[in-house]
Amino acid sequence: MSDHDMLLVTTSFASASNKREKRTVYSYRKANWDQIKSDLSSCRDTILSSVSSSNVETIWNVFKSSVLSSMKRNIPTKTLRKKLISHGCRLKLEN
Repeated sequence: MSDHDMLLVTTSFASASNKREKRTVYSYRKANWDQIKSDLSSCRDTILSSVSSSNVETIWNVFKSSVLSSMKRNIPTKTLRKKLISHGCRLKLEN
C-alpha cells in the first residue's frame, strides 16, 4: 500500500474558430464636424419648437434619429474583423 492518493485530471480544450465576425467602426478623425454641428443645431430647434406638445419618448426618438443619421452621413466608417480568441481550457480535478 502507498500513502499517496491518485489524481485524475480530465481536460477539455476548445479551439478558436476560424470564422471571424466583422464589426463597423467610425473614423472620428475624418468626420465633417461642421456639418454635424449644423445638423444638431437644426435638431435642437426642432425639439425646442415641439417640446410643449410632445412627450419625452417622442423627443428622445427625434434626438436619437437625428444624431444617428448625422453620424451616418458625416462620419466615415470602416469594417474590421474581430481577432481570434481562444476559449481556453477547462480542468476537472478528481480525487
